[in-house]
Amino acid sequence: MKCNCVASGWINAAHKNGVKILGTIITEWEQAEIELQKLVDGKPGDEFYYANKLIDIAEHYGFDGWFFNIECKVPPEYILKLLEFLEYMTIACHQRIEHSLVLWYDSVTVQGDLKWQDSLNENNMAFFEK
Repeated sequence: MKCNCVASGWINAAHKNGVKILGTIITEWEQAEIELQKLVDGKPGDEFYYANKLIDIAEHYGFDGWFFNIECKVPPEYILKLLEFLEYMTIACHQRIEHSLVLWYDSVTVQGDLKWQDSLNENNMAFFEK
């Protein structure tokens, strides 16, 4: 996929050399908790609205997927929603972008705590599996 955007030189050079380009979603600090909830909630009638928009952006600009770096607490009632969002994002991204990649940074536990694990374990395995 050839990109014709402002960053096209970087994207096209990466692809020419077999390097994937990922968009990044990063949430930090307390305000990020609200933003993450909005992302996961979507819009009325389309709970995966923002997942689809992110994939649209990736397709338009030639990204190969998305990197999720969630560095804020996640309310426990949002963990299941977040897991469903990530699963949908991964499946839909793979369907729409050949050889796509969706990565998750290890910083949140399945209890919603901000806690870097530095290993795959029972506190973060659910995110890895999505």
